[in-house]
Amino acid sequence: MPEAIITVRGEHTSTHPAEQATVLVSAQFDGPDREQAIESATVAASEVRASFDEVADRNPTAIVRWSSDSLRVWAERPWNNEGAQLPLVFHAVVDISVVFGDLGAVAPWLRRSAGTDGVSVSSIAWDLSEESRRAAVAAARVHAVEDAASKAADYARAVGLTRVTAVAVADSGMLDGAGEHAPQPVMERTAMTTRFDGSDPLALELHPSDVVIAGSVDARFVAS
Repeated sequence: MPEAIITVRGEHTSTHPAEQATVLVSAQFDGPDREQAIESATVAASEVRASFDEVADRNPTAIVRWSSDSLRVWAERPWNNEGAQLPLVFHAVVDISVVFGDLGAVAPWLRRSAGTDGVSVSSIAWDLSEESRRAAVAAARVHAVEDAASKAADYARAVGLTRVTAVAVADSGMLDGAGEHAPQPVMERTAMTTRFDGSDPLALELHPSDVVIAGSVDARFVAS
């Protein structure tokens, strides 16, 4: 009985309503005095961190976690439009990341934080909870393998064969050691990001984007 080797890529994509929001915030001050810039940035960062406690007091599950980088300080000598170098300007910044588990708490917190002097909100990334993401990724893997099997069966029928048996399944690009030169979309989670410039925080309305979970596998089958 004739046999054929069929190698295919199986894929699956699903969308899910966002469950979390990761907000990136910076407390930054610039000026001719190094210590003053540092103090102002430190105070502003402290106010942002205190606002997390206020949110948690109203809803203990509203904030999943937050983190804050250490203070970064640097200096530069800017140039004016006449080509003359100006005195040193010192920059002090503290970057803060906060993950919200209650999406309804994000906009009110943004409106409050945007009014803090020196604080800027750079982006919001919509995401799933860790538990939901693990479940969605597992389902995407299963469906990607099912897609590969369906493709192989189609190809087999096209050449007059009916029985299809899997002999290898691998993350995309890894079958036969295709290696690092092959594309690697193995299992990707895409969290859509919203840019926020804080220009009109009182009118802020947030519309979370769906989170895309994509699974991709390579598989080899023997058809007979």
